[in-house]
Amino acid sequence: FFMKRYTKYATLSPCQLNRDSIVKLFELIRGDHMPTMQEEHIEVSTQVGEMRLSSDSIAEFISHPELPDRLEDLAYEMMIWNEEGKMKKFVFLSLSNDAVWLRVDGNEPIWVNGKFTQIADYLNSNRAWYVSWKRIFPMFQLVVPIIAILALWVFMRAGEATQTFATALFFGLFLTDVYLFRKGKLFPTIDIDMIGKSKLLDGQTMLLILTIVTFTAAVITSVPLFFHY
Repeated sequence: FFMKRYTKYATLSPCQLNRDSIVKLFELIRGDHMPTMQEEHIEVSTQVGEMRLSSDSIAEFISHPELPDRLEDLAYEMMIWNEEGKMKKFVFLSLSNDAVWLRVDGNEPIWVNGKFTQIADYLNSNRAWYVSWKRIFPMFQLVVPIIAILALWVFMRAGEATQTFATALFFGLFLTDVYLFRKGKLFPTIDIDMIGKSKLLDGQTMLLILTIVTFTAAVITSVPLFFHY
């Protein structure tokens, strides 16, 4: 006798969560199932430097004294067995800068599809505001440096100090944005705030705003020059 297994998995959109929302998320995953300790395995974990912090309880996890103010990595695993010791339900959720990845397994297709949809919908309701920026930024990495270098060459040859300075400043800020983006600091795939501190105007966001402002200034100061020619 072979038990049928049903699996559903996907990579989801970047999201921003906080202490309350991850508690709700993990309560949603577990549902109303209240098995004995022999029937269930739960593990919540995160990477802090060289150390992996883990717990079998979300309440214990969020109260850990070494937990940082912000998490960029979080994993949740739930396994439930039946009376015969065979796997009945399995959920694995990985939230990291590499990807938001969800997998649901079970021997009941209705439960698998329903649980997957519940979790995915909840994460999508907490989708990061910068999802569209994150998708198009790689294209900017290729195009913007070429345009900026050409503009610098034109302005320097024309002896236009203001335009040259504005373009050079924008170019330097943009290269910093690219560096932070590749390090996963700008438009991170996952950002979990554990203390309720707003990150709307953090250092990376302020740098992005400054980059946009300097770009606007470079364009505005260049308009009279193009009309002149």
